[in-house]
Amino acid sequence: MLYFAYGCTMERVQMKRICPGAKFVAAGRLRDHELAFTRMSPFFGGGVGDLRPAPGKVVEGVLWEIEAKDVKALDDCEDTPRSYSRREVVVETSEGKSVTAFTYCAVPTGEYTPSRRYMKLVISGAEEHDLSLRYVEYLESIKTRG
Repeated sequence: MLYFAYGCTMERVQMKRICPGAKFVAAGRLRDHELAFTRMSPFFGGGVGDLRPAPGKVVEGVLWEIEAKDVKALDDCEDTPRSYSRREVVVETSEGKSVTAFTYCAVPTGEYTPSRRYMKLVISGAEEHDLSLRYVEYLESIKTRG
C-alpha cells in the first residue's frame, strides 16, 4: 500500500525506524493543500505537520510502499486516532501519474511554531528525495523555535 509522507517521515532513517520494510516509490505533490503546524509535539518541542485545504497550493512529499503490518506502527507513531487520522489522498508523482495513497491529517489544537529539530528532519527528507528546490527553500524559510 502507498503512504504519502509530508513531515518527518519523509526522512529515510526516521521512516525506516518506524517501518523497516518501507520502500521509496516516488516524490509526489498533493494539490490544493498547504503545510500547517496545528498540533504541539512534546517529543519535538514544537508544532508538527498537518495538511490544510488551500486551493491553488501544493504540498510536496514522499510516496512510500509499505506493508499492511506497517500501518499499525505508523498509527502508533502518529497517535491515531487521538492526534492524527488516516485519510485517502490522490497524489501526483514526479512523472505526472496520479496515484491513491493514505496520509495522516492532524486533529488540530491550534497554530504552533515547529522546532528546529523537527524541521531539520523534514528538510533532510525533502532533499534526500529530490523535492523541488522551490519547495525545499520554502521549508527552510519556515520560522522555527529553539
